[in-house]
Amino acid sequence: MPLFGDTRNGKRFEQKDKSLIYRLFDAFVESALVNDSAIDFNTNVSIDSNQHYHFKNGKQKFSSFLAFSNSKALKNSTATSFLSMKALEKEINNKVNGRYTCRHRSDLNNLFAHLNWLWSLGIWQENAQETTCGVFGENMNPPIQENSAAFPKDGLWSAGMGRIQKSRDFYWLCKLFGDYFNQNAIAGDVEMAKRDLERICLSYNNKNPCAMENAILHFCNPNEHIHIFVPQIKRRILSDVINGIKMKNGRLFRLNFQFDKNDLKNKKVSVKDMDSGICRIYDELPDVDTYDAIMHKYFYKK
Repeated sequence: MPLFGDTRNGKRFEQKDKSLIYRLFDAFVESALVNDSAIDFNTNVSIDSNQHYHFKNGKQKFSSFLAFSNSKALKNSTATSFLSMKALEKEINNKVNGRYTCRHRSDLNNLFAHLNWLWSLGIWQENAQETTCGVFGENMNPPIQENSAAFPKDGLWSAGMGRIQKSRDFYWLCKLFGDYFNQNAIAGDVEMAKRDLERICLSYNNKNPCAMENAILHFCNPNEHIHIFVPQIKRRILSDVINGIKMKNGRLFRLNFQFDKNDLKNKKVSVKDMDSGICRIYDELPDVDTYDAIMHKYFYKK
């Protein structure tokens, strides 16, 4: 299957046969951001006549959960260091004399159930991980039953995952969604909300984006952002193309960019410039087979 997906719709990197994943992301954006509503994960998604997916809205506002995401209880002693996922789960569930020590346990747990679902949506590994709300879903009252179309065992992220800093992803998502609500009136539709998310992501000008920043950019605009989860792989692709990659016909494929290998090595290239460089690779390669042959090693274990 071609790695960059179906080009007939004008989206370079959108993946064939993965429409469920993209539609579920859109459904999340619709509920959480457009409608500013928590999601009722225990009610199956509905499908309209245009094959768009819709979650049932919960009783609380999604934005209300974000008010507690910067709680001191969720940080280590140093201001810049966040709790690990294991410590975070322990903190939310910590009891003293039968009472939870985290004042806003329910809201925080609900928030992280949403974020765990979004984090796991799209992950693909050899032994595929199901989309899940994780331990946070188990802690809900009632617990989330993960037996619907909202929890697919499928994914987009076919690049090597490496060691994912999950807690960093969660806190970054809190920042992104907090900035979204602070900077915008509620978007009128899903496409507008995705454009706003992409704009906010790129405004950070991150040189070392976390996994979820790459994920959100791809979900929001698969024409401009490749389906690669970790920035190290993007840097490797660009560095190899700067050096030159031998194609099947024996010719050397080489490009120069506004940055060089040292900039990539020293993490001086923003995610926007990295993704623009990969778009250029896509555009300048002659055909599907050549693109697949070159990109194959970055996406699959040998």
